[in-house]
Amino acid sequence: MVTKVTRQHTKEEVLALLDPLFRRWFEGKFKTLTEPQAYAVPLIHQRKNVLISSPTGSGKTLTAFLSILNELYGLQRRGELEDRIYAVYISPLKALANDINRNLTRPLEEMREIAAREGLDPPEAGPDAPLIDDDEEADLARALAVGAAAELAAEPFAALTHLHYPHLLPVGLIEEGQDALL
Repeated sequence: MVTKVTRQHTKEEVLALLDPLFRRWFEGKFKTLTEPQAYAVPLIHQRKNVLISSPTGSGKTLTAFLSILNELYGLQRRGELEDRIYAVYISPLKALANDINRNLTRPLEEMREIAAREGLDPPEAGPDAPLIDDDEEADLARALAVGAAAELAAEPFAALTHLHYPHLLPVGLIEEGQDALL
């Protein structure tokens, strides 16, 4: 069952879910939350399946990366981070370089600088991914539609942006009782 999320969380509620390092980085960069962050960060933190439908430039990609990296950093700090794939990120090739630089590489570099200044362990997680181009994106959407979602389901996190074929995604990707932003 897919439900529309109606509760927008406050900045304080969202920041309380973040590790202090991530919280300090966020507060140093942004005065307020974007709508996607206010709605989705708590749901991702709860491991809910979330579909964010929002205009370009509204913070969807940073919302996903921030939430996922925060969870991975928690694993790292507890000594539970394994050398394996934890997240799958799918984006059109033309947007991929900018998405990775702006929403992943640069924030991680800035967080590592804060960690060094404050004597904290720097985040170890980062981009190390094979590329999937636009034609492969269409193939992936088709594969998901015919039940190959088990490959993605094996990973704790999957972030798909700019998906051109959302109508091909199987309904089972968003499980009953899970929340989704529409």
